[in-house]
Amino acid sequence: MLLGEMVALGRVPRTRPWSRGGPEERRIVLAALDAVGLADHVDAPCVELSGGEKRRAVLARGLAQQCPVMLLDEPTNHLDVAWQLRLLETVAAQSQTLVVTIHDLDLALRSFDRLAVVGWPEGSDSRHEPATIVAQGTPAEVLGADRIRTHFGIGSVQVPHPYNDQPHLLIHPREETPTP
Repeated sequence: MLLGEMVALGRVPRTRPWSRGGPEERRIVLAALDAVGLADHVDAPCVELSGGEKRRAVLARGLAQQCPVMLLDEPTNHLDVAWQLRLLETVAAQSQTLVVTIHDLDLALRSFDRLAVVGWPEGSDSRHEPATIVAQGTPAEVLGADRIRTHFGIGSVQVPHPYNDQPHLLIHPREETPTP
């Protein structure tokens, strides 16, 4: 299967069987591939893509579907750091509501408007209780040093980037927060 064909499968819920493949569909597929940096691979066989390219191709298929809500499970997994940032910028630029699971706390802090931490309430026996939302709110609130220490067992501090003031999360393996 060619990459363009695979991405066009995202259009199936949006089109009638006899209306697939027209110029508008091609434009949408190419725009989705362009958004993830794969427009020049539209006619490449999917089996020839790297792991990161395959991950981006699946995202392109989701973008081509043009749904109002997009669910992404670890979308930055298997991507190099430049593509992690570009992918998050790409999905943030969409008009869709995003629901994303992500384990990189620093990327979560600087990439999303609202966060929820899923885990077990402090003092619970996690083997016998289902996980629940233990915190939700703005990234700065949800990823405060106390919460990270409580739920992840590590120390942390939020610091602004020296050039653009974007917050970053510095972590360290000890639970205590160092004093500057």
